[in-house]
Amino acid sequence: MSDFVSANLLISDNADHDLIAAQGAGVKIYLTSIIVTNAHATVGTLVTIKDDTSGGLNILCQGYAAPAGGGFALSFPNPPSTNEDKKLIAVCGTNGATVYVNVHGQKNI
Repeated sequence: MSDFVSANLLISDNADHDLIAAQGAGVKIYLTSIIVTNAHATVGTLVTIKDDTSGGLNILCQGYAAPAGGGFALSFPNPPSTNEDKKLIAVCGTNGATVYVNVHGQKNI
């Protein structure tokens, strides 16, 4: 069983979307890198990566994806993590953008 986890997702609304499922009791997901791009011609959005902690209080990273190819790429030398036994979630702040999210991480590094 690999300790590496990754996901690719297309988001076009402002609902929470599961990226990586919870990995089990006592296990955290550490976010090592992310690439976000926005293909919508006119709608930009804030993209938030978080876990499913009640109230959405555990935000791992946020960035703005401008319209027409905007976005961001981050690599974390000190990876932020989910809380134990929580899934990794992506959400856009704006409805109508066309955002591609690609994340990579590890379990309990």
